[in-house]
Amino acid sequence: MSRKKNKWLRRWRESFAISVLKLLSTLSLRSAQRLGRGVGWWLYRFDNTNRRIARKNLEHAYPDMPVAEREALLKQFLTQLGMTVMEGGAVWLWKVERLRSLIIDIDGLEVFEAAQAEHRGVVLVGPHMGNWEILGAWVTGITPTTGLYKPPKMPAMDKLVRHARERLPAEMAAADQSGVRTMLGALKKDRVLFALSDHEPTQGGGVFAPFFNVSAYTPTFVPKLVERTKSPVVIAYAERLPNAAGFRIRLRSGPRWPEEWTDVSTATALNDGLEALIRENPSQFLWNYKRFRSRPEGEGPFYQRKKKR
Repeated sequence: MSRKKNKWLRRWRESFAISVLKLLSTLSLRSAQRLGRGVGWWLYRFDNTNRRIARKNLEHAYPDMPVAEREALLKQFLTQLGMTVMEGGAVWLWKVERLRSLIIDIDGLEVFEAAQAEHRGVVLVGPHMGNWEILGAWVTGITPTTGLYKPPKMPAMDKLVRHARERLPAEMAAADQSGVRTMLGALKKDRVLFALSDHEPTQGGGVFAPFFNVSAYTPTFVPKLVERTKSPVVIAYAERLPNAAGFRIRLRSGPRWPEEWTDVSTATALNDGLEALIRENPSQFLWNYKRFRSRPEGEGPFYQRKKKR
């Protein structure tokens, strides 16, 4: 395919994706979630990458769970995934006041308030679980916030997503070495740093640490920031409630940091904290992400490619 045709196809995909988001933004939460459940049914009914990866991850995360029960969890997750995708129009294009009106309850607010009372900034971390954009909308509504940001590959989507998050408003920090100064500055100014911390970092930005019974390449930037700033950590997610009732913010105390402060020990502590939260409501965690793509030296690939016939 020629470079010119590739460029045209990329622009068409971007334009189509944005058009779909604008269309989805006209739906109510109930209608978007109903559509999402249909997407989830399709993802479970037919063979696809999301189902294969999620099933593989769940097999290793819950090895002792009866197969039928684990399969039911897979089905529940794909339903939740469908709703997350269909909520994209709302979380990125609705007016902020309308978006925040979806938050109907806060569980563990005292944990967050105690962290704020230390006046060292707060590191708000969480897994990709429930709807993390709702969590961002909540925290930016109560305190100055800096959000960690990894740009999408499509430039037009990058512009849309960045604008959506800055409208909250949130200061954005790049999810790489160039953003470290911004992150440190935010914490020193007693701001909240909002960082989802369950995806693989770039090479050199992490260590291998246990996560759901598997060695996972884990980012080390949160422990390094905490070591330098002594900022407290709060673990959280926005739980999707049944019957389109809205969302509940769940806030939990941060990791139990080890006495011996090493990259591996602190990464393990962070993973333990995230895992404990995920186990509270596993169907809403993003199991279709290739969390174990990188492997320690000597290990073979975790995700086998499907053979072509």
